[in-house]
Amino acid sequence: MPLVNVSEDVYERIEAFVPVARAVLNEDVDIATSLEIVIEMGFKAALNLIIQPQEESVLVQALHQLAEANPKLVYGHTAAMVALGGDIHAQQLSERQIGFRRTTRCDCGEISRAAD
Repeated sequence: MPLVNVSEDVYERIEAFVPVARAVLNEDVDIATSLEIVIEMGFKAALNLIIQPQEESVLVQALHQLAEANPKLVYGHTAAMVALGGDIHAQQLSERQIGFRRTTRCDCGEISRAAD
């Protein structure tokens, strides 16, 4: 594994972050894992700063360009996300809904469920 030099201040901050990582992950975490977490969070934050302010059409165009450059990766990931979305939707539909249904009074004076 390549070594990376960091300042003493950064090392101390990463070392101080270890208990936070342990608490969030609820498992033993060493300083190397904590550093990986912080670096990954930094990568995501940097991309978010670039991506979030963009118009939807720019993001769609970027996805098309990425698909041209690496179709297996993009289309494979897209298929997996669509399938995951379908699985989540089916699971939500199968879950029992908690709450009250609206009722209406019939001409006969009885109460029945309203059409959903």
